[in-house]
Amino acid sequence: MRNYSGDWYSGDWWAKIDEENYYWHPVVAHAADVAAVMEQLYKKTVLGERFEQLISGELTPRRQARLLVLAAYHDVGKVSKPFQEGEGGHQVPVLSCLGGCLMEPLQLEAFRPWFERPTEWFYATWGHHGEPVDRDVNLRAEDHWPEASLTKAKEFPQHARQWFPAAFSGGEPVSSRRAQHLFNGILTLSDWIASDTRFFPYRRWHDWEEPKDLTDPLAAMQVAKERARRAVQSLSLSSGVSEGHIDHSWSQILGGHKPYDVQAQMGGLANASAGTLTILESPTGSGKTEGAYRRFLELLAEGYVDSLYFALPTRSAAKQLQIRLTNMRNRTLPSDAHVHLATPGYTRVDDVQETEVERWGELGEGTWASESSKRYTSAPLAVGTVDQALLSCLRNRHAHLRGAGLLRSLLVVDEVHASDTYMEQLLKRVLDLHLSAGGHAVLMSATLGSSARSVYTGEETPGFGEAKGEEYPLVTHVSGSDVKSYSAGIPDEEDKTVYVPTDRIITQPDVVAQRAEDAARSGAHVLVIRNTVREARKTFKAISKDLSFRVAGLPCPHHSRYAAADRRLMDRRIEREYGKGSERSPQQGLVTVATQTVEQSLDIDADFIISDLCPMDVLLQRIGRLHRHSRSGRPSGYWSPRCLVAVPDYDLASRITESGQAWADAGIGSVYQDLRILQATQKVLGSREEIEIPADNRELVESATHPEVLTGLESDPRFEAHARHLEEGQRSLRQSADFGRLDWDEPYREQGFPDERISTRPGFEPISVELPEAVETPFGNETEMITLSYYMFDEPEDIDFEDQRVKHLAETESGFEFEFAGQQFHYQSTGLSQNEST
Repeated sequence: MRNYSGDWYSGDWWAKIDEENYYWHPVVAHAADVAAVMEQLYKKTVLGERFEQLISGELTPRRQARLLVLAAYHDVGKVSKPFQEGEGGHQVPVLSCLGGCLMEPLQLEAFRPWFERPTEWFYATWGHHGEPVDRDVNLRAEDHWPEASLTKAKEFPQHARQWFPAAFSGGEPVSSRRAQHLFNGILTLSDWIASDTRFFPYRRWHDWEEPKDLTDPLAAMQVAKERARRAVQSLSLSSGVSEGHIDHSWSQILGGHKPYDVQAQMGGLANASAGTLTILESPTGSGKTEGAYRRFLELLAEGYVDSLYFALPTRSAAKQLQIRLTNMRNRTLPSDAHVHLATPGYTRVDDVQETEVERWGELGEGTWASESSKRYTSAPLAVGTVDQALLSCLRNRHAHLRGAGLLRSLLVVDEVHASDTYMEQLLKRVLDLHLSAGGHAVLMSATLGSSARSVYTGEETPGFGEAKGEEYPLVTHVSGSDVKSYSAGIPDEEDKTVYVPTDRIITQPDVVAQRAEDAARSGAHVLVIRNTVREARKTFKAISKDLSFRVAGLPCPHHSRYAAADRRLMDRRIEREYGKGSERSPQQGLVTVATQTVEQSLDIDADFIISDLCPMDVLLQRIGRLHRHSRSGRPSGYWSPRCLVAVPDYDLASRITESGQAWADAGIGSVYQDLRILQATQKVLGSREEIEIPADNRELVESATHPEVLTGLESDPRFEAHARHLEEGQRSLRQSADFGRLDWDEPYREQGFPDERISTRPGFEPISVELPEAVETPFGNETEMITLSYYMFDEPEDIDFEDQRVKHLAETESGFEFEFAGQQFHYQSTGLSQNEST
């Protein structure tokens, strides 16, 4: 039991205590703090408008006052006896006694005209720690609520009537359950801000304050209102940034360059308080990012959004874009509109990493949104993975906090075509909530098929003939039931004819390596993209090391199984070798063997690409790295872009079992499960020697992904069985997504958050393993963490990875090795593996 009888503690009822520094904060003051922050969020951010959309009515002063009363009540459980003695929580004791000993002291009957189902709102109020809680039927009221606690509880309605008198008169009940969920998210956000001692110190004062008695309710609210105003402003949560300087001219966004036609189409789109969805389809390198940023600046200037969240498929893509976005911010917005890198484990704000202690400290409160991954969506501008957005719709802790932050943002999702069935279902749910609350979103893709686009617009999928003839690039703008499309052109210099020969060498790494070497010895910078790490390693092993890509002087492939610090080093190195400003000698070629890690985000320009067979949309992404920049002096024989596609030396249908399962190699049937799409892609490639980019993009994608094309393949009974097998898998993924999703149409209290975290991606999540001590990698970096794949273990479902620890960590001549969960691992210049020879 805590003893607060010292001189520093007055004996009043406390809500917050800092025992180390002998500071405490009265319960009445914290109630005022949270209510004051919530008031600022409703008035100074777009969250007020979002709430209005969900209740289909005005957030009148009376309705707002009632929400603020609930906020003031949120910690009433802290006057219970066990909590004051430091021996109990403060949510369950309230919920367990609402219909009993607390009904009269809290005057809960007065709340009945406020909400259609007031009890549901009580659960949303006393479930503000990230997940719903339930009452304890065995709780003894007299143990928690003795007379002294009940007497103190009676003060809450007294304070509420003093602070928010408008709440206690008239009608205007609120009935929306979605609004109930949003209220919980806003309440949680308010509580987090009001609990931060940088803004709300305990019994201490800012330089600009005069000390007051914070046990006095009127004085406490007076102090809270000014602290809340300054906190919301300093965190750049309010749309007040639009009152500063916003320059959304193309010359500033593009650094003096003129916009492409497709970028220009993103300016001046219709806005609506009911929300908008914009889908931007345009080739890689055509400036989709800048187009989306222009859309953000216009929405920001007009008060439709407060912030921007840029969602990408991978962490490496996010890291690259955050740097670009910071540069654009520097030219268009005030410097306090900080750009956060929303990737757990690697924290950066603007151009400052958390490890740069002095510079990090100079950012002050500007780092707040990056101090916890749960706050990422509350940043003024953030670039992260799509996972952070998807977490807002899953039954995981603090989903509502994430959701409230996201609703303030223009949500931009890049590479939307890369989503599988599971993630597509989750993204649809996020967009449904976002748009229903009047939010705004942009989806971007270089290779989005018409069937995928229809998923998000709600329109019917056009027939194959119509679909392959649609304009490209294309901007589709959805505002309510109004759907408009805008075509755009591409400058002639961006057109390119790409030769796409195929060869049946996908299972012959030695031959793939030889083709790459021949090109490199002619002076070409070659990119070999294999579908799996295993095939990449085999091919790398066959490459002459004098031609190989190197990092820190060591030949190496480029894939995902490296420590984070090594991956960053590899990304920087490959951009230096293949980037726009790289210097090349026609006599000195280079070969980089890689996987999907080079498909997107990296600014690389190869003279020649060898790619494994993959879906057409993925192949076009890979070809986007071919002759990406205008460059003089390309080696003889490689003046024209050429991509050799390695295909199987067998009929794909022969690798389908009677049950419809696919079994093959080089990622066929595993990384890329739909053999119908691979078959259609191979058929298209076999029918033409060259393709025109981007003129042929639409027809190429539709010819390999359109439902009519895939159905046509099912005349072969093997593909028909395969289609049934895929549909079963997709149905299972849809069910999994539906099971895990947060249902804002049902009461907050009935969500039933599971004990285990629900994943944003199907299958097993990567395992982050902490090493017993920091070790040096072959590239000279130190690391204490290694990420393992579940697929490195024979029966991962039978292993409790949380109970496992690293054993036998030891340095080797080529790197280091360790044991984890009974499996031996080796880390060397070729990355992490289970076999020392690879």
